[in-house]
Amino acid sequence: MTASLPLWGLWLQALGPTCVAGAVAFIAWRQWKTAKEKLTLDLFKERFDVYIQIADAVELSRWEKTAAIDACDRIFAAKRRCRFLFGDDVTSIVDEIAGLAFDVKAFVELRDNEAFREGAAEFVRERGIEIAQHPIAMRKSLDRLAVACESYMRITSKAA
Repeated sequence: MTASLPLWGLWLQALGPTCVAGAVAFIAWRQWKTAKEKLTLDLFKERFDVYIQIADAVELSRWEKTAAIDACDRIFAAKRRCRFLFGDDVTSIVDEIAGLAFDVKAFVELRDNEAFREGAAEFVRERGIEIAQHPIAMRKSLDRLAVACESYMRITSKAA
């Protein structure tokens, strides 16, 4: 039966499955490339969300009790996520910011405690002067954090 096919038919019969396999391989490659690009974008989004969460919390950290507690909680939530998204360079800066935020939170809670304030007025005054510098230090650390995060935020592959 094969002998009755013209030459072009034999070529088509031989190359047909190869062309189909090539098309399937091309589709699989495009799906892999699309999944890789989506992963890159998803990772960027997660990292950017953590950075924005920390930046918003630093801006929120004030001397009001609820704001200081909320800012500290947000920073610690971002710190937990940061370990899995960034390297040690970024994590160490976030640790600094978290420590400063915790100091502010603890001081505000102590300052607003009537019983403690009456017995330790001098300590509260001295510690308050020291803690007053923490928001400034947090903003400086946030500037360093932005620089450290830049290398993690680059999207090197172009979306097709």
